Amino acid sequence: MAQGTGMAHATSNRRGFTLIELLVVIGIIAILVGITFAVGRSVVGGSKKRATEDTMRVLDAALQAYIQARGENPPFAVDFPDPADTDAMPPQEVMVLLALDGTNIDDPKSRPLNSVGAFLFAAQQVPEAKAVLDKLSAKQLVTLDVDGPPPPNSVNNPYGEQPTLPTALDAWGRPIRFVHPKGDGLILGDATQTGNAFDAARRVEAWLGTPISTPQIERRYIYSDIRRSDRGPTDDTAGDGDGGKAIGSRPYFYSAGEDGLVGYGLRDGVWVNYNADNVYLSEPTFSKAPQ
Repeated sequence: MAQGTGMAHATSNRRGFTLIELLVVIGIIAILVGITFAVGRSVVGGSKKRATEDTMRVLDAALQAYIQARGENPPFAVDFPDPADTDAMPPQEVMVLLALDGTNIDDPKSRPLNSVGAFLFAAQQVPEAKAVLDKLSAKQLVTLDVDGPPPPNSVNNPYGEQPTLPTALDAWGRPIRFVHPKGDGLILGDATQTGNAFDAARRVEAWLGTPISTPQIERRYIYSDIRRSDRGPTDDTAGDGDGGKAIGSRPYFYSAGEDGLVGYGLRDGVWVNYNADNVYLSEPTFSKAPQ
């Protein structure tokens, strides 16, 4: 009888977790999950940064090979045959794309110019540079139409179309950017018809359809108006480019990083540096941050 009473007493002392104890356990688990997620994201981010740097090192080596072979930088204005020119009679029409890290103002989607594509198109014409670029994998180097398919029932794109180009991608799947010394820093050009909203958005004009020709070749700019600014045209947007200025006379490459944004923008009334997560092999010099 005494033994049975003792067992009953021990059983009666057993109890479950209280609500407070359960909440504490759940809180600890949530903290551990958060830490694991943060560490995992940091590891993945670091891995993508290193992969992007590897791609840019190949691009930089190809640039060096081009300079050594030709004795000069790749061209700033790159010529492409006009696919609409099916007439065999002269003048031959050639479309011109500036290797400019900026945005076409007339593009309603504000897509950046494929500056690295313009570089790659020119570099692949030089055997020494092409031999270096051949080291890039199919994941690093793709053929890309940044404009996508034309709008339905469209005859002529009012803002021009970039050609389909070989394009080097960063580890986040975005085109790496190429900054030529002829188009670095902030572009200073004719700022007519910009209005107050574009006061900080300096631009260079390359009028669509304006011939800059020889008797046998008519060259036309693909875009009519290009903007490269380190801040957006409105307070709540990022810039068109990083606003960086090349060191010396050598072009440079960079990635817009995880957020895909560059330059400066206002967030809740405070200037934000979107260049903070950009990936560079060597950082360019920048203009003074907006106040």
